[in-house]
Amino acid sequence: EQFREVRRARCAACDAKFELDDGEGVTGPCPSCHQPSLTLEPKLVMDLGPDETSRLLKSIVRSGNHLLAVVNDILDYSKLEAGRVVLLREKVTAAVLLEDLRLAMEPVATRAGVTLVITDETNEVAIDADRVKLSQVLINLLGNAIKFSDGKGTVTVRAAMHEDALAISVRDE
Repeated sequence: EQFREVRRARCAACDAKFELDDGEGVTGPCPSCHQPSLTLEPKLVMDLGPDETSRLLKSIVRSGNHLLAVVNDILDYSKLEAGRVVLLREKVTAAVLLEDLRLAMEPVATRAGVTLVITDETNEVAIDADRVKLSQVLINLLGNAIKFSDGKGTVTVRAAMHEDALAISVRDE
């Protein structure tokens, strides 16, 4: 990243802007409207190539998405505390939940150097649940397991039926 300072003058009368050369001062009237109302506006500018610009824009998007997720988590928590959580129940299988989890977290595990193992022992049994909220809980659990694995080992997610209930476990090393 290379930064340079660009010196600009702005006319308060006509709002015209002029880039100043090194050593050039703000003297005399505005070249556009000839009013004596020029002021100096220093500005820091980054000279970046397309690859660096692309990398920084992707970082901004990732950071924005992360911030959005944090805000949504805070809103969900406040709804939970206030007893205003609305569950949108639907029939969903463990296979669907685990596939959602795999798609969301496999890249995270790979980047973290952790092996992710997902096992479904439910034989396609469907449960009545809020798919989005249950997926959010599983992503949070798996995310913590990956984060605290310190770049090594295996994190295992297992879905199995226990009597008439679905049990999903997350285990790390």
